[in-house]
Amino acid sequence: MTNEGTKQTNGEEQKDIWTTIRQQYEQLRNVEEQQQQKSEQQPPAECSLIFCGSSNSGKSLLSSLFLSSFSSRHFSSSSSAVSSLSSSSTDQKTIALEFRFGQRIISEGNGKQLANVWELAGGGTMAPLVQVPLAMRNIHSTSLLLFVDLTRPELFQSVADSLLTVCRKRIERLKSGDEMAKLIGQIESQDKKAIRPLGIQLVIVCARYDEFQNANSEQKRQMYRLIRQFAHINGAAIITLSIRMDTLLTKARTFLYDLISGIPLQQFQKSLSTDPQHPLFVVPHGIDSFEDINPSLRSLGSFSEAMLNFLQSLNQTFAQQQQKVPDDEAENEAEESEEMKQQLAEPTIDALVEERMKQLELFAREKRDQKEAEKRAADRRN
Repeated sequence: MTNEGTKQTNGEEQKDIWTTIRQQYEQLRNVEEQQQQKSEQQPPAECSLIFCGSSNSGKSLLSSLFLSSFSSRHFSSSSSAVSSLSSSSTDQKTIALEFRFGQRIISEGNGKQLANVWELAGGGTMAPLVQVPLAMRNIHSTSLLLFVDLTRPELFQSVADSLLTVCRKRIERLKSGDEMAKLIGQIESQDKKAIRPLGIQLVIVCARYDEFQNANSEQKRQMYRLIRQFAHINGAAIITLSIRMDTLLTKARTFLYDLISGIPLQQFQKSLSTDPQHPLFVVPHGIDSFEDINPSLRSLGSFSEAMLNFLQSLNQTFAQQQQKVPDDEAENEAEESEEMKQQLAEPTIDALVEERMKQLELFAREKRDQKEAEKRAADRRN
């Protein structure tokens, strides 16, 4: 009896030990999972926002408002960027590609987050410059905000499509084929064969809504349909902005905070508004579909086919034009060039250069006259 009792006791103790180990393992695993989830939800230590797209669409104002409230202290790459935070910042035109950044404390342990903000001027005319902010070290925490002027549908292809084409080529060079394939595999849509994600978080910002809302119903309906189609096949969310409508401006700024919070765009609270009589919102990507946009699109079987269909529809609906540099900008550049010459003027050197140029012209004239004289003399001999 004693031996049997001892064996039973040892068996129970052994069972208790393994049970305890298993419980401790489960607890440890739960803690690790919680820590991982918490880490994933923490804002990244560094993030980048790229503002590009249509000119005069509110990029500068929105980025300045975001940075001014992002942190109490604002840091900048140049004095001109610092001044952009002033009340007159919206009157200053962006030149080429401008960079600013802000910093904030995000935890009690003095953890900090750095937000890099890039703004590209010129619509689609400077598209190659959008590659500059797209670097390997921060590609996974970069978001692209593509501004589209709702009042200028004829420039959609030269602005939006041009910029996105350059971005896509750059990102596909930075990311491996496996990464891109994984992104495509994560698409939860019945139209996934025709969808190709950009590789970073992409948001189309429908700008100048305050003017667009007064357009005729058919133009608004067609514009919304085309933007939804373009966004759907490129894996983009859609928001609407007007710098003259406080509600939309506040929504856009709040959206930017969510964008850098560390929460994936696909997990954002759903917002679907496609009525042409109201601002357009499709957040996140995937809650829209070809079925709802235009049932005839359901037959599209690849991204290239979908893009070709979109460009054909776009040109049939709104004849596309090439974006040109406005005359006032060209005049400004000429004035700036003349002002630069005056600032860099060196009277002594300039006088010497002018004298040398006159001597060169005189020498060239003498040589020319000499050759002509020799030619006439040769003709007389013959």
